[in-house]
Amino acid sequence: MNEEFDQVINLEHDVVVVFAKAPVLGRVKTRLSPELTAEQSLALYEAFLVDTARTVSRYAENSSRPVVKVLAVTGGDVEDTDGFKSFVEAGFTILDQGEGDLGARLRRITGQCIESGATRIVTIGTDSPTLHVEHLEFAFSMLGRFDVVLGPSFDGGYYMVGR
Repeated sequence: MNEEFDQVINLEHDVVVVFAKAPVLGRVKTRLSPELTAEQSLALYEAFLVDTARTVSRYAENSSRPVVKVLAVTGGDVEDTDGFKSFVEAGFTILDQGEGDLGARLRRITGQCIESGATRIVTIGTDSPTLHVEHLEFAFSMLGRFDVVLGPSFDGGYYMVGR
């Protein structure tokens, strides 16, 4: 558990968790190949990272409740933050997602947030270039009325999970 993280969360905080892969050449956006080169795929992913950090930061700046911003990282050393400069500069707490499939990693990070005192948590990825502050506002407002919130995506999956 991250002691710094434990000290910043209480019941009044909303927590936004961004799940991200370390931006490593040849390991991100690989399904876009061969249309994009590995370099182009990495550049696109890095742009998604910057955009996501900005969107969450804008939400936090304008929220009526205090917001804790978390970046949950996989595929690299959590201490190596070079590829996550926009998140570091925006004051995100960085946590390691740990091992396992996506479900196990979501449970682990959400569990850490709950153990630290969070009651409202929204988790997003970095592949949602159309995600706006309003989506986060709506998700947190719905968590005031419902136990779970899902942001459905066009492919039948989801881009956001809130609890």
